[in-house]
Amino acid sequence: MPLVFANIGNFIVEKISSGLMMKRRLAKMGIMEGKNIEVLSGNFGGPIIILVDGSRYGIGQNMAKRIFVKNI
Repeated sequence: MPLVFANIGNFIVEKISSGLMMKRRLAKMGIMEGKNIEVLSGNFGGPIIILVDGSRYGIGQNMAKRIFVKNI
């Protein structure tokens, strides 16, 4: 499911459906395929707050639509 539809909880990144620039940008945040992430705040129209390796990030709606996750 796209990250934009994920509820609060723990997930594994399955796929990132984007161009190279966005994948590089996400990789700098530690977000890549196979990575465990925790969704701290759900989709309320603003950025989705996630926790990756102890760091919090806000992921915009458009970017979150391209990150596919599955429940752990």
